[in-house]
Amino acid sequence: MKKFCVFASLLSVSLLLFACGNKTDAPADTTASTEAPAQDLVVTENGATEYKIVRGQRTSDGVKSVAIDLRTAMIDALGAAPTLSDDFVMDDAALTADTPEILIGETNRPDSIALQATLPEGNSYAIAVKGSRIVIVATNEAVLSEAVDYFIETYVKTAEGGKLMLKGDLLITETLTDFVRKGWELSCPSPMTGSLAEGFYNSGSGLADDVRKETDEYSRMQVVSDVTKADFEAYVEEMKAAGYTQILDNTIGKNLYAEFTKDALTWHISFTDSTDEIRVSEDRAGTPLSEFAYDTVGDRQTVVYQYGLYYDPNNQVTDKTVNCGMLYVIRLSDNSLVLVDGGHLHQSSDAAIEGLWSFLHEITDTAEGETIRVAAWYITHAHGDHVTGTSKLLNRYHDEIDLQRVMYNIPSYQVRSAGYDDNTTTAKEIVRKYYPDVKFLKLHSGQNFHLSDVGFEVLFTHEDAVGLTQFEEAAKNGGNVQFPLGDYNCTSTVLRLTVDGQTVLLLGDTNVEAEAAVKKTFPASVWKSDAVQVAHHCFNYLDTLYPMIAAPIALMPNSYFGSHTPENLPKLATVLKYVENDQIYYEGEQTVGLAVVDGKLTVVYEAPVVGGEYDFSGM
Repeated sequence: MKKFCVFASLLSVSLLLFACGNKTDAPADTTASTEAPAQDLVVTENGATEYKIVRGQRTSDGVKSVAIDLRTAMIDALGAAPTLSDDFVMDDAALTADTPEILIGETNRPDSIALQATLPEGNSYAIAVKGSRIVIVATNEAVLSEAVDYFIETYVKTAEGGKLMLKGDLLITETLTDFVRKGWELSCPSPMTGSLAEGFYNSGSGLADDVRKETDEYSRMQVVSDVTKADFEAYVEEMKAAGYTQILDNTIGKNLYAEFTKDALTWHISFTDSTDEIRVSEDRAGTPLSEFAYDTVGDRQTVVYQYGLYYDPNNQVTDKTVNCGMLYVIRLSDNSLVLVDGGHLHQSSDAAIEGLWSFLHEITDTAEGETIRVAAWYITHAHGDHVTGTSKLLNRYHDEIDLQRVMYNIPSYQVRSAGYDDNTTTAKEIVRKYYPDVKFLKLHSGQNFHLSDVGFEVLFTHEDAVGLTQFEEAAKNGGNVQFPLGDYNCTSTVLRLTVDGQTVLLLGDTNVEAEAAVKKTFPASVWKSDAVQVAHHCFNYLDTLYPMIAAPIALMPNSYFGSHTPENLPKLATVLKYVENDQIYYEGEQTVGLAVVDGKLTVVYEAPVVGGEYDFSGM
């Protein structure tokens, strides 16, 4: 950080201090300041003080924290404990220029108001003695913290014998250039308002292997609390002014989202209305959203397929069968495909993979030996029953599959003691090996984009579950900010498709912990969808989320038997309340394709499940 002194006169009775600049007269304040010759102030002596530290009554937590920091420093260095107070007074007449106060930031005192008005534009602060008051103001909260730190280091910690004295004509005005907010660890400008949480959350490494250690590709997220919509909008303008290119501008409910790119990095910025937070994520690897998305439209009918998988007939897990797994295929209008997840290894016998390969040829009208174009592989979360089947397909037919994009938001292996399973590591290895030039997109809530004619909008990622409590715990314990939810299924990204005006909500394996977070994020109207993928194979109660979704069509990634067992049927009941005309389709019974016909999602394709028990054929 570089400092440019506009003008300054720094004097202490205990130590004579000089800073760059020229001495100037303090601003006139006929309302509250005396016209008599300035008298030196005795702020503390013999471990005692009459001073109060005063901040605005309706100020932010950040300013409150700065005031507390000053009090703590005075106790530690001087043995004196000034009272903390806001600026509310019953009788203005009770306040005079002789009232001993240290004014922090914007207050209703005329001395604060007058000094604030003298500040130059930019990241500026001023420190002045006005009568018996010490006034510290700044153009924003981040610089105010810097000003108070300067006051502590220059005066409080250098006072001799516990006696803090200041010259009556003290006036410092300083503008900071190349200013980096204390605690800001990202390479973009920081918001200058609100309270910055200490540290950052490692939200994942993209396609790199981060099992053994963090990589150069990991994304980092920082959180600023106690902010407003206006603060977010001002921050967006600051990013533009600093030369960052905006590639996303979206609003969902009362939440605001923006994305910027510069020098091969991407920054995702969000404002969450319910928590008054700005979150900034810096993606060090991957493709900017503007280069990842495309809107070339072809002449094929878009179809969303729930691809049939073999589930254990008794809803059990054995060495050959499983009761979970999920695979969806979207044929876009340009005849390319989006693969969603992939199924379990026990659903990936040679017969099953050959059946899937034949199905992809069938729906794209591609002859054997011709290349099938996969526009994207979307992974909801890092569990083997959601990646392995597709991994095996790519491993076997990579010469005939043109995989162009991969998208997900998987948390860092380092932010959970259990990490994630080996199947996800294998999936990454296969993509890196056979598709080194694939475009990768780190998904963040609020992103909306198109792949051909289908819209994609992200409503939840694991980052949204990480709150201030996790930052505080990490700062206290000296470790990494951890993902707080106990069930790894709650790292599932929630994504909504829009196909010809109809919406399909993909919940992955969302569980009740994530439900508690997402239901606070948006109003119920945001969640309403035309079709819903039932979460976590019908193993979870989502009694709040399903009524908000209220989908007349349900896609069940399980068999009929598995979702109607005594333990699962009560969980399915909430989904069935909204299903119309028995429009619930079971992945264990058949492959079904839905397309929009006459404005509604309609079944246009049906085929039996191919493959059975696992044959130990490996990858």
